[in-house]
Amino acid sequence: MIPDKTSFKNVPYTCSGGSVKPLFGCKTSHYRFRYIKSRCNITVVNNTMHGKSISAQLNEQGDSVFLPWQENHITSLRLEAPLQANIGVKFFYTANMHGCKFYVDTIKRSNDVVVYHANAKEEDPGGDNRAPNSQLPACVQKLDELHGMAQREYGNIIQKNIISFGKTNYFKDANPLVALKKVRVLPVGIRKRKAEWGGKCFVYAYPAGGKWKFYYQTFGQVSYDRPSGAGNVILGAITGHWKYLHKLRTEGKTGIVRPFSVISSGEIPILG
Repeated sequence: MIPDKTSFKNVPYTCSGGSVKPLFGCKTSHYRFRYIKSRCNITVVNNTMHGKSISAQLNEQGDSVFLPWQENHITSLRLEAPLQANIGVKFFYTANMHGCKFYVDTIKRSNDVVVYHANAKEEDPGGDNRAPNSQLPACVQKLDELHGMAQREYGNIIQKNIISFGKTNYFKDANPLVALKKVRVLPVGIRKRKAEWGGKCFVYAYPAGGKWKFYYQTFGQVSYDRPSGAGNVILGAITGHWKYLHKLRTEGKTGIVRPFSVISSGEIPILG
C-alpha cells in the first residue's frame, strides 16, 4: 500500500527494497537498472519506536518503483513519466541516505527522467565532532564525478540536471539540534560530553500532472554519552546536580536529546 503523502510530515519512514540485477554495470562504477525490473508492490508496517518501515516485493506490474544503492558506486534508472489516468506506477523511492546524493536529470523530448543514487563512502567514512551535514570536499567531488560519468553513459538523451540533493542539504536542519545540546548539556565542572546525530533521509516521488514531483524526509535522533564513574557522581552530588544524578540512575549512560522523529520534510527544490 502506497503511503499517504501527508504522513511523511510526522511519521519517520525507513525502507528497503528487493534485489534486482542491473541492466549493465559491475565493470564500471555505474549500475544502471531497468525500469520494468525495478517495479514492485510495497508493504508498510509499524516499526516499533521508529515510525514505519517500507519493504518491496518485486513485481513487473507493481504500482511502485525502487532504486537500490551500492557502496562506492552510482545507481540509476530511467523513470518513465506517470500515466494520467491514475493507473500504473504511482510511487517512486530510493534507499535511505545518510551521506549519499540523489540526482535527477531531464530527458530530451520526454517527460521521463533519469534518477541516480550516488555513494562515495570511501572518500568520507565519517568522524567525530562534525556537524551532521558536513561532508569532506573529496567526497562531494567524487559524488559529482560519479554523476557526470553516469550521465555520459546515457549519451545525448540527457537534457539537464534538475535535482542535486546531498547530505549538506538534507541534514542541515539537524545541525542546530546537536549544537544546542553541546551548549546546554553538562553540569558545571563535569567533563564535556559529546552529542551525536544518528539519522537518515528518505527520498520519494508522486505523480503530478504527468510528471514526477520529488520529496524528502529527514529523520533521526540526537543522543549523547552521559558522564559516569565515581568521580563524576561525587562531583555531581557536591555541586547539587540532582537532575543529572537522577537521569544517570534511571536512564543510564546514554541520554536522548531529541527522540527518534521527523526533523524536516518537503519538496526537493528544482535547480535554477
